[in-house]
Amino acid sequence: MTNDQDLETRARDCQLQARLAIESGSEALEEVRAVLTRAMRELDRYSERYEEYTDLGDKAKVLNWTINFLTTGILGNCRIDLLADAQVSLSKGALELRMWER
Repeated sequence: MTNDQDLETRARDCQLQARLAIESGSEALEEVRAVLTRAMRELDRYSERYEEYTDLGDKAKVLNWTINFLTTGILGNCRIDLLADAQVSLSKGALELRMWER
């Protein structure tokens, strides 16, 4: 393989990695959107229960369930790790593409 062919191959690999990083970022954002959509439906259910209850103790329980859900049920399911991985790949790809443009 000649030096020019090697450079072309590396440039194509860089472009492929960039496309994969873009797709990965899109998929990660869609996953977060899905988690937040499900979370909104769950919060709607808590709101309905809260409004149904007349007892102050029961209302307090619903708020406690909501707090628990917010702190344990959303962030962990959003797969922040996938967003971070995609962000790193995109940043790395941006640097590599800048190098090829020179």
